[in-house]
Amino acid sequence: MIDVATITATATAISAVILNKAIEKGGENFGDTVSNKIGQMLNFIRDKY
Repeated sequence: MIDVATITATATAISAVILNKAIEKGGENFGDTVSNKIGQMLNFIRDKY
């Protein structure tokens, strides 16, 4: 029979990897969004003045 501690450790390790990937991907999306918004603001300022 599998030990409960082994199952818990394995689940924790898998969860950590999934969470890290989700945070990494979210950071990429956030960075892209911020970059796009800054570009839009700069274009607006150039066009306005």
